[in-house]
Amino acid sequence: MIIIEGMDNSGKTKLAESLSYKFNLEVMKRSGPPKNREAFILDTLELLTLDPEVIYDRHPIISEGVYGPVLRDTNVFESEGTHWEFYMDRLIKNNPLLIYCRPPDTKILSFGSREQMEGVREKARRLIDRYDILMNTISKRGLLIHKYDFTSLCATIMAEYVVASYLTIKRRIEGYEYK
Repeated sequence: MIIIEGMDNSGKTKLAESLSYKFNLEVMKRSGPPKNREAFILDTLELLTLDPEVIYDRHPIISEGVYGPVLRDTNVFESEGTHWEFYMDRLIKNNPLLIYCRPPDTKILSFGSREQMEGVREKARRLIDRYDILMNTISKRGLLIHKYDFTSLCATIMAEYVVASYLTIKRRIEGYEYK
């Protein structure tokens, strides 16, 4: 499981498309806030059981940990008796490769005429800060994170190398054959 995360306008979708083409992997993409808490949680838990060789253009457990508190003052994965950490632990047990798209703030904040989800432009600074904090928290929980900055000259080549290494290790451990 490869997860590409980051703020809107950080290069996630282009990287996901590039890696999908290069490694012949499906891209899973979910957009928008959850409409129904229970259905959202069940769908998210089901995602944890899917084919490990898939690229997530955002994963709901991570994205909701950023966008929920900033845009809606709530995290769908937080409720009485259940905490976001429970879901994060379930995700980490899958040992995904997490690529954090984090170009300079000036690149992220230059939305131009791109359409954004309601509140993103107005709260962009808070979203960026929340992503940085969350990535640090996830890293402390033991998940390795590859930082991707599309403005860097060799960024895509390095991301491809990291993905190739990850897939090679996963295939050896879990008995996959090369496609």
